[in-house]
Amino acid sequence: MANEAQVPTVERDMMADRARELMVLNAIAAAVAQSLEPQPLLISALDHVLDLLEFNAGAIYTRDDDGQLQMIVARGLTPPVQQHYARLPVHNPIVGQIVRERKTLVIEDVRTADGLKALATESDLSALVGLPLFARGEVAGVLAVLRSAVQAFSSREITLLEAIADHIALALDNARLFAAEQQRRQQAETLRIAAAAVGSTLDLPAVLETILAQLQRVVPYRSATVQLREEHNVRVIAARGFPEDLDQAQLNFPVREAPIRRVIDDAETVLLADAQAMFPAFHTAALRHVRSWMGVPLCYAGHTIGMITLDRAETNAFRAADAQLAGSFAQQAALAIENARLFAAEQHRRRQSEALRKGALALTEPLGPDAVLHRIVQQATELMETPMCAIYELDANSGELAIRNTWGDPRAALAWSKPIGEFIVKQAIGAHHAMSVPDVADAQWQQQVGLARLSADGQAFPFRSVLAAPLLVKGRVYGGIVVYYALQRSFHPDEIQLLDIFADQAALALEHARLFDQSRQLAALEERQRIARDLHDSVSQTLFSLTLAAQAARTTVETEGRAGAGLLATVQELASGALAEMRALIFELRPGALHEAGLAAAIERFVGAFRSRTGLAVQLELETSRLPAAVEEALYRITGEALANIGKHAQATQATVAVHLMPAGVELVVSDNGVGFDPSQPITGDHMGQRTMQERAAALGGVCCVHSAAG
Repeated sequence: MANEAQVPTVERDMMADRARELMVLNAIAAAVAQSLEPQPLLISALDHVLDLLEFNAGAIYTRDDDGQLQMIVARGLTPPVQQHYARLPVHNPIVGQIVRERKTLVIEDVRTADGLKALATESDLSALVGLPLFARGEVAGVLAVLRSAVQAFSSREITLLEAIADHIALALDNARLFAAEQQRRQQAETLRIAAAAVGSTLDLPAVLETILAQLQRVVPYRSATVQLREEHNVRVIAARGFPEDLDQAQLNFPVREAPIRRVIDDAETVLLADAQAMFPAFHTAALRHVRSWMGVPLCYAGHTIGMITLDRAETNAFRAADAQLAGSFAQQAALAIENARLFAAEQHRRRQSEALRKGALALTEPLGPDAVLHRIVQQATELMETPMCAIYELDANSGELAIRNTWGDPRAALAWSKPIGEFIVKQAIGAHHAMSVPDVADAQWQQQVGLARLSADGQAFPFRSVLAAPLLVKGRVYGGIVVYYALQRSFHPDEIQLLDIFADQAALALEHARLFDQSRQLAALEERQRIARDLHDSVSQTLFSLTLAAQAARTTVETEGRAGAGLLATVQELASGALAEMRALIFELRPGALHEAGLAAAIERFVGAFRSRTGLAVQLELETSRLPAAVEEALYRITGEALANIGKHAQATQATVAVHLMPAGVELVVSDNGVGFDPSQPITGDHMGQRTMQERAAALGGVCCVHSAAG
């Protein structure tokens, strides 16, 4: 008889079950360890549970951001059943019990459970076990398994399923952590690339375009805007996703309106699940497509400079994670915008300085008043970056203002520009500094100007903003300059000061033009008086002598025929002299004559007339090479002035004019054998010609020396 102990059958069965349970757990653990991607992990886990434990069907749910359960994987369920139970709200009686009680729920017959009638009618499944999937103490999902038989689950199977659920929950949490880390890395890289792209340029339009393009990568949107704060409003400076012909002014909101106030004043990112249902401001045609909306503040140096808005056409499209990403991106965007604005402001200041410099040079050119007025309006439009400008002149007698010159032709809108221009110019003249009107369509301002009738007629404004400065010259009011802008805008104090500075330059240019015109008239008058003197001193005297000689010759011929021949010769000589003097005068008056004939020929012609008029013997020593026109002009005038002085004061009988070309210039020598004078004595009114000669020589970098002595 054998002494071997017999192992009870019950114990063998228990050991077999335990081994089977360990095998199942190991298989599940191996399955869930194969991947860190949630979808493949859950598919593999559910397949092993159904196969190893011989269940007929099953599904795994995970909770979304709203707390609802979303079916991720399913096996053994018909398509209608999957569709019916694809998303379960937390108030579902079955789901709610599992989440609320945080324990396994066993339903031995689904036909008796509320909320599972579709499962009973659309399939042959009868029993269900729902197990919570815990992640860090919270219910992160639910594992549901089903069998066709009623009351089909043993207590050991429930215990095994709970262990399997723990494995699945841990693997799912690890997968979520891995996915979150991957997402954070991807988001960080996206933000890095976006920040690099946004900061790659200092051109403001390019920065704004890049911001909107990169924002689409960070947080996808339907349409978006970049808006900057301007006093009590925010103004759209860039937009994307809107119709191209849309006036961006339709997208502007006052800062005091919600939700803009929270974004701008409180520097808070605002999420609207359904903007259309929450705020009437979104009921406009431009914003009718907006349902989900996000406003993100743009903050720089502790101040909110504006905001980014983005929207989607579906409700509740943005999550807290999107807001966090958009906030991080907005920090980089605000820095890029402010850098671009500072760069643009510096470039604008440089352009203004250059424009002022060019304007000052241009306005000081020797031009007449009309030409200066035209130059002023042209320079003003370039400097103030406006297409339209006008200058008003004040009539000293009537006190009325009249348009003297324009650029961009505001006369085409005279019904508006004239009363508006006159009103603001009078204000600027009274204040002695520039004045602005940000919006000429403002009803209260129109009433002051008296434009109510024009507004009632429904006429469209050809411009919306106006800036004017007075033109004051040494306390005298000339008028004013007005620049018009097509769009409504607020004027920065720097812009107002800039127009004041330019107006001062323009006023000086107008005074310079007036004095220049006056000097030209005086110069013309002096030249006419000089010609009159020359005609009196030369041609008139010669003609008078010619008349006396002719009368004497006539009398002599009648009494003494032979003696008259000498007098007739005198008449001929006087007539030739008068002709030479007249030709010399005509030569001086005709523009370009000196340039055509050359210096030597001009001096010879002048000296010929001088000899005839004075009887003085003049010897010429002229080198004939041509010189620059300005040099020839000066030498010719100095020669004429020197000979005129000799003829008037020297009492000379002989003179010499010599022009010699030197290696470093040219030398003109005019000498005579007259009585001389003391050159050390002050130059008096009778000897201004000497100073004129010195000034002409100095203008060319030369010198005029006088060598003489009295007696």
